[in-house]
Order: sequence, then C-alpha cells, then structure tokens
Amino acid sequence: MRLVIPKTYPGGEILVDRAALDLDSFFFDDLQNVIHERLARSGLRTVTDFLETWESTVRGYYMEQQQLSLLPSSFDDILQNANFDEFLS
Repeated sequence: MRLVIPKTYPGGEILVDRAALDLDSFFFDDLQNVIHERLARSGLRTVTDFLETWESTVRGYYMEQQQLSLLPSSFDDILQNANFDEFLS
C-alpha cells in the first residue's frame, strides 16, 4: 500500500493505492485489509492524518493478534493447560 499525494496538495485529495501482494506476503493480507478499510473512512485530510491512522491501525492490529495468540485455540489446548488437581483431591 502507498499514499498517492497529488501535486496540488494540500488542495488535492490524498489517495490510497493498494498493490497486489505477492505469494510470499500472503499473511499480510489481513493487515492490509484492516489498514485499507480504516484509511477509506472519511475525516482524513492531511498526510499526517493518514500516517498517524496507519500507525495506530498497525499497532492495534498487532496488539489484537497478540491477545488472540494468548487464548487457547482448541479444546485440546484448554485441557492441556488446565490444572485439575484441586478437583481430583
């Protein structure tokens, strides 16, 4: 993704150009979708607005992914990490 800044900036509208991802970068597709959706919302006018939004979106995405990785992903994970000693005694 890239920002396209017109020669008439700040009079012209900044555009977000979304390039196709190569096969080696497929795992970034979810992140790119989140960024693109956020940057498509109204209210962003300046380069600073776009860059700050981009940065906060990426940080939020990675924080969310980190939180999700802490959650058990399957029933087996729950059982494996559970301590049943107090129930058995």
